[in-house]
Amino acid sequence: MTAGKPDEPGPSDQSSQASRLRLGVELEQIAEQLRTLGRAQERLHDLYEAVLARDVDLSVVLQLIVDTAMELVGAGCGALGVLDENGEYIDRFIPVGLSEQERADLAGVEFPHGRGLLGRLIAYPEPLRVDDIPAHPDSAGFPPGHPHLRTLLGAAFSTRGKIYGDGRRRGEPPRRGAGGAVRLP
Repeated sequence: MTAGKPDEPGPSDQSSQASRLRLGVELEQIAEQLRTLGRAQERLHDLYEAVLARDVDLSVVLQLIVDTAMELVGAGCGALGVLDENGEYIDRFIPVGLSEQERADLAGVEFPHGRGLLGRLIAYPEPLRVDDIPAHPDSAGFPPGHPHLRTLLGAAFSTRGKIYGDGRRRGEPPRRGAGGAVRLP
């Protein structure tokens, strides 16, 4: 007890209450992140089942994979590069979240084939987080009309141990802890 009224909390009681409040807020944030991860995991499982059942067009499945990955890491834009049969270069590229102007600016520009940082994801299929793309030693630059990118979070996508492509997101730096490969059984 401190001097004053007997029912008034002292400085250590107030500090303890503030700590409990902060802890409560942090726990609620963690719970929300877990709920988001759970929803994303359910969507990925549904996508996997759809691919196995072959009742959904592949382009729809690929679009949903990018949408789900973007939701998982809180990205406004993302892309999926599907590798050729030999796993050597990007054969198909699915960008998501580009504005109409960004799409117009890219008209006639060839999609990436896997040089630079995307090539690194092909050669080393481990999660890759880059906070300054132009300064990274593996960066190959951007073609004319390409949207300004500063950050990259890339991960290889595999199923049954075979790498099928890589995904990336752009925009603000990835949330702390975001990243990881997506592996389907």
